[in-house]
Amino acid sequence: MNTQNDILLTDTYDLLAQGGDLVTGDCLIQQQALLLAAGEGEWKQSPVVGVGLDAYLLDESEAAAFRKIRGQFKSDGLLISVLKKQTDGNLIIQSQHA
Repeated sequence: MNTQNDILLTDTYDLLAQGGDLVTGDCLIQQQALLLAAGEGEWKQSPVVGVGLDAYLLDESEAAAFRKIRGQFKSDGLLISVLKKQTDGNLIIQSQHA
């Protein structure tokens, strides 16, 4: 699996620092979470980036959400191997950097 390092964020999206230095590490999970949470237009430098998953929460068909997720992940250099919705409503996403 191809891993990429980046500056890591805390659970509240602040920069993660230890001993006064920024922490870097594998950014795959962070990258997925940011793409899913952000809606289009929320990132000034990349206005078409973001799934905006909250907009799909009450949608009965997950097809539109899955199309959006696949497209956004592909555009951001992620290859999805598994994308499914569990009976409890949770998403299972397995991906890797291209």
